[in-house]
Amino acid sequence: MRIMWSIVFLSAVVALSGCATKRYGRVYVATDLSSMTIEGLYQERARVQSFIDEVENTGFDHRDVFAILGDLGFGNLMERSSALENGKKKLAMIDTKIRRRGSSASD
Repeated sequence: MRIMWSIVFLSAVVALSGCATKRYGRVYVATDLSSMTIEGLYQERARVQSFIDEVENTGFDHRDVFAILGDLGFGNLMERSSALENGKKKLAMIDTKIRRRGSSASD
């Protein structure tokens, strides 16, 4: 009986360890892009690029070990991919706005 409870406890620990994945967060544009100056757009672009760089340069740590035990690391991979996708979408929005502002300023 004691061995059975040990197995149940160990299984629960391994199953719950998959929940210990990394959280990268998401990047949000602080204000409406149309109301920002070109300098403000470049500052926002730098902030978003910094977020992307931080996510890309996150190293392997103890949370990855727990994630590998729980869900083979797929949770961390999905979270990282989602955060990068979010950041790249925001960066594309800002770059489009910068190009539009640049072309309208030269007209």
